[in-house]
Amino acid sequence: MKRLASVLCSLLPVVLLMAGCSNTSIRGHWKDPGFSSQAHSVLVVGLPPNSMIGNMCTDEFVRQLTGRGIPATAGYSAPPSGYSRAAMAAKARELGHDGVVVCRYLERKQRLDVYPADDRSMFFDRGWELWPPNEYVENEYDVFRTVLLEGAGGRAVWSAVSETFAPGSEQKVLKSYVKAMLKEMEKDSVLAKPRH
Repeated sequence: MKRLASVLCSLLPVVLLMAGCSNTSIRGHWKDPGFSSQAHSVLVVGLPPNSMIGNMCTDEFVRQLTGRGIPATAGYSAPPSGYSRAAMAAKARELGHDGVVVCRYLERKQRLDVYPADDRSMFFDRGWELWPPNEYVENEYDVFRTVLLEGAGGRAVWSAVSETFAPGSEQKVLKSYVKAMLKEMEKDSVLAKPRH
């Protein structure tokens, strides 16, 4: 019983940490320093075009954007003639949008992650070790590139490369990824705040 209590105490901080954290991390992002506007409605284009992952990514962006009160149109329902920046911007203007969100699935990669393997309480006690042993786990991550284009001419004004912890359903991966991207775009003031 005492050992079970010790295990539960050591797991509690990890559970609390996981509950408050996103499964998506941003590995690099950029904002055009000369861009001072915000996108208030967008065309969402998933790449590769007409792929299942591109369409699913598009649907999740549209779902979360409209849930925030930001009008969004799925690119596959009104495909641009070609997928150049100019063509996507022209289609956005035709639909009355002032921006284009482009989401591109890049790869699924493996990475060796290190976790403390000690199952005892994290509080100091007689059994506590200064350097507990580590556990090595090979995890999978889905890598995406996200770009925001201005609707006027198709100029890229914001971009990010992100990794999302992949185990679990594709929908869960996409939900985490899109949520993190929208939060970052809002933080960088390139996307309008939610309208509620």
